[in-house]
Amino acid sequence: MLLLWGDQDIVSPFEPWKNSIINYPKIQLQVLENSGHSPMLEKPKEFWHSIEGFLKTKLVHNIS
Repeated sequence: MLLLWGDQDIVSPFEPWKNSIINYPKIQLQVLENSGHSPMLEKPKEFWHSIEGFLKTKLVHNIS
């Protein structure tokens, strides 16, 4: 699972989530800089680059 967060998200800050996923090593947290609650709209290139990179690593691991 990939969690994408904006570092300036005041609606749902990532800090509480960051601490709660420690026990789940399969969950990845990526924080997009200079973005708020809607990184898919505020930083679309970075957002999709993160998703693409995550999917590529999962596809490579599942094919091997």
